[in-house]
Amino acid sequence: MDKDLGKVLNDFSALINLKKNFLNNIGSINAMIIDDKDLNDIVLYNNLRVDLLGLYFNIPGYCDVELKPDGLNTLLDANNINEYVNLAFDSFCGSGVQEIIEEFTNGFNCVFPITHLRCFTSKEIEDILSNNHEEDWTYETLSEYIIPNHGYNKFRYASSCLI
Repeated sequence: MDKDLGKVLNDFSALINLKKNFLNNIGSINAMIIDDKDLNDIVLYNNLRVDLLGLYFNIPGYCDVELKPDGLNTLLDANNINEYVNLAFDSFCGSGVQEIIEEFTNGFNCVFPITHLRCFTSKEIEDILSNNHEEDWTYETLSEYIIPNHGYNKFRYASSCLI
């Protein structure tokens, strides 16, 4: 999931809690008095009404992939923000990646039966796959192993870049 999108969905989750606390605090009798317009005036994202963000029920960045039927015509607002966040998280972390995980598992099984990995703990598998090495990203190490070319050297920029 994109880092910025994850932050927005996390912020939206905080708005959901704010909305829930607000509705709990005003009581059930007063909650009936509050209509959709009032709730949109109360639940704000960066001091802007959620319904004015212009977001619809599609995967952000993919206008043709709807999170629900008729999602391209369903505007996000304070009343349906819970549904939006749930559907977005499910799309990125649940049913949306389920087919990919199944295909990976099937492909992996063609090379090495995944059931044979049961004798390892998840930590041992992680160590095997990541080589468990600490990498050295110091200036000295990078200078030693990076070999400049295309007119560059360790001491100056390429001549075509000089003004």
